This record gives sequence, C-alpha cells and structure tokens, in this order.
Amino acid sequence: GYLDQTPVMPWITQNSLGNEVFEDLVKSNFEAFGKSDYTNAEVLEGVAAFQLARCGIPSAALNDQSKFFIPGLWAQIQAGSLTCDSGVSGDTLMLNVVSRESQRNALSNAQCGSFIGIIIVQWADLIICKTRWLSLRSQGMRNPIMNFALIFEVLLGATLCYVLAINSIGTRPLRFTHWFCAMPFSAAIIVYDEIRKYCMRQTSSITTDKISGRTVRNPGWLERFTYY
Repeated sequence: GYLDQTPVMPWITQNSLGNEVFEDLVKSNFEAFGKSDYTNAEVLEGVAAFQLARCGIPSAALNDQSKFFIPGLWAQIQAGSLTCDSGVSGDTLMLNVVSRESQRNALSNAQCGSFIGIIIVQWADLIICKTRWLSLRSQGMRNPIMNFALIFEVLLGATLCYVLAINSIGTRPLRFTHWFCAMPFSAAIIVYDEIRKYCMRQTSSITTDKISGRTVRNPGWLERFTYY
C-alpha cells in the first residue's frame, strides 16, 4: 500500500511502541486511497502489519495453523504492548530502519565528503609537484597563481556543499570536522615526497669542472628511478 517515505521517523527503531504511534499513519494511508469508511478492526490490522514489520516478525506468526505461530502475539498487539526483544528495555533502539529520505541524505553526505577529501588530497599533489629537486622549505610558496588555485578549489568545494540551491546535484552541508578526514593522507603524501627528495639529494653527487666551472650532477639510484 501507499507509504509516504519523506518524513524522517527515528521512532520506528524503538524496541517497544504503542499502537497510537502507527494509527494516524494507517488512517492517512487509507484516506490516500480514498477509503474513508475504514473500521477499527481494519486500522488494527494495519497497525499489526507495521508492528510486525518493525520487529522483523513474519505475518504468519499470527496464524495458528502456521509453524511460525507465536501464541499470545495478537493479544500483545491488541494491547499495544508488543516488544521486539523482551530481554531489553522498551525504549532501546533495535533496528536500522530509516526512510528513503534519510537514506538519500546519508548517500549525499558520503558523496560530498568524498569530493571534499579529493580536494584536500589534491592540495598535497599540487604542492609536491611544485619542485622536483628542492625541498618545499627552500622553494617556498611564492607562486601567486598556484596559491590562488589552492584557495579557489576550496571555495568551490564549500560552495557546492553549503549553497542549498546546488545541493540537488548530490551534495549536502558537511560538518566542519568532516573536512579533516583526508588530512592524514594529504600530510602523508607531503612527508613522503619531502623524504624522497632529501634522499635523492643525498645520494646524487655534484661536481664542478675546474676549467669551465660547469656543474655536473651524477644521479644516484633514487634520482634515476624517481626523478620525473
């Protein structure tokens, strides 16, 4: 039957819920199909379907001819005292049941977080490509065009995340802490490349021709195989 999946319904995962939680939902479903002359018994049947689905109990559990029959189950539903797991308190959240809207928001948040992670790691990629031989400490960050590019891509990512009109492409406003998930990887890339360049400088010898004054570098193993 018709079930509006738009509202977020966190209460659907609670271990014990009264029938009144589902009654309005069942009635609205009847009315959505133009059935206004429903009876209390029909409403109770709809509530029972929700209660059983919430607890993961097959509907055959109400049939006394079925091997899945659970004695006293219908009485619990009628009394509004059905508990999915009798071993825990009734207000414990038991099941991972969310609406379609919640699932779509979770996916969009994950996609947006992945996109921001790429931006953060691309910072490191651009910085390590700035120089092939010198340390970043020696080279510095004095390239205004590159600095503008770094800032621009962050602003672009923030725009795609936090401008609600653009969220239709599959992004969502991220928590500030989620911007830092890729930071360890970005730092690891920079540290690795700085160590590689340092070892390359230490293993490649440089000689100066006494007559011409020309500087000649004799590449070591690391330079021969990692210098690009």
